[in-house]
Amino acid sequence: EHIIQTEGTNAGENGISIYATSNNAHAGHFTFGKSRNNSSVSDNDFVGHILWAAHDGTDADNFVARITGRIDGTVGSNATPGSLEFYTVSAGSNSLGSTPRFVIDSAGKLIVGGGSSRSLGWEHLLQVEHTNSTPHGISIVGNRANEYGPNLSFAKTRSSSLGGNTIVQDNDTLAQLVFRGA
Repeated sequence: EHIIQTEGTNAGENGISIYATSNNAHAGHFTFGKSRNNSSVSDNDFVGHILWAAHDGTDADNFVARITGRIDGTVGSNATPGSLEFYTVSAGSNSLGSTPRFVIDSAGKLIVGGGSSRSLGWEHLLQVEHTNSTPHGISIVGNRANEYGPNLSFAKTRSSSLGGNTIVQDNDTLAQLVFRGA
């Protein structure tokens, strides 16, 4: 059990509010903290969890989803790289499992279906990976009552800043579709 718990029969009785009324850009916040006996944390340490649990008719010890903050790399003085991991429970189970469904790692990469990014020739910002026998892919579906379908756009600029627009040069590679076997 937990030190603080709210319980009630309607939504107004079982919530927690954190509300900031200061005249500045700062908002209310909830902070999770972690140390190893007042010492440095280590790579892969959990720093905090948000868990969702449901009553199954027997008890409320049945988790359905979790968001986890985890140390994702070497910790140094004022350097604590972190990842955010999203877990869900499969149908017919009440175990979150050890492999997240979706991860935002310390480099800002989005990893769907696997726990950590890997290089396949070069680093990617989006990785989709699964291990079961059903086919997996990425779907782009346009539900529109007009003539426009979905788009997949590749763009190139020579600008080194986000949102920049610098003209490309002769012999620049504008886009590639690469097929690799592993």
